[in-house]
Amino acid sequence: MLASRFTTVGDALKAYEETRDLLFLDDLDASVVRFTFEGESFVAVVGEVPPPEEDIEHIKSSLVAGRPSELPPVVADHLRERRRRFKATKLEFLERRTLPDE
Repeated sequence: MLASRFTTVGDALKAYEETRDLLFLDDLDASVVRFTFEGESFVAVVGEVPPPEEDIEHIKSSLVAGRPSELPPVVADHLRERRRRFKATKLEFLERRTLPDE
């Protein structure tokens, strides 16, 4: 799992969209997730099998505006479980959007 922490939501959104597009273009079997944890914005790439090194470098370049981060185990486990449940649906793509609480 690759994850980066961003100073602004806008930077995280831009990195998310760039990474999402990269995963599609390179046909990588991975998911990208943008989320807020403890008041900070993160983007994480989750997959079962590490992609080839060249693809890892592409992914890292799309996350460069953030700081590489290791997620707490509870968060990483939650993201892996979400990915596992998504894969079980047999869908090729899912983009869920939620709005912050008002």
